[in-house]
Amino acid sequence: NGGDFAELIRKAQLGLTPTIDRELKFNEGSDIEEYSESVKSSRASLTDVVLGSDFETIIKRFFKEVSSKRFAWVTWDSDVVTTYIMNPTEFEEFARAFANYEPSGQRIRFRPTTRKMVRWLEERAI
Repeated sequence: NGGDFAELIRKAQLGLTPTIDRELKFNEGSDIEEYSESVKSSRASLTDVVLGSDFETIIKRFFKEVSSKRFAWVTWDSDVVTTYIMNPTEFEEFARAFANYEPSGQRIRFRPTTRKMVRWLEERAI
């Protein structure tokens, strides 16, 4: 899946062993523990854990409980990979701007990466 691919790419960028831990919960650790970093990409879910039944409840609870201190949004196009780094405040703003609540799964899911998202990231993220 795209999220696993993004995580493998990010770990390779950092010179780390590219492994995936699908059992890791958002409030128990980070995708990249060495940097306290969560890795996300196009169409990602904020978390697979049910945290509430509406956007606002989920967002507030996620950012109150999340272990990660920074967030990497990874994009790729052909052979070009770009990673944008955000702090929790920036990532929450990003989520509010580019994610939607999915009632069927009681989760927040990001839209596919668009030019508008990339412009936002280029203006704010590292």
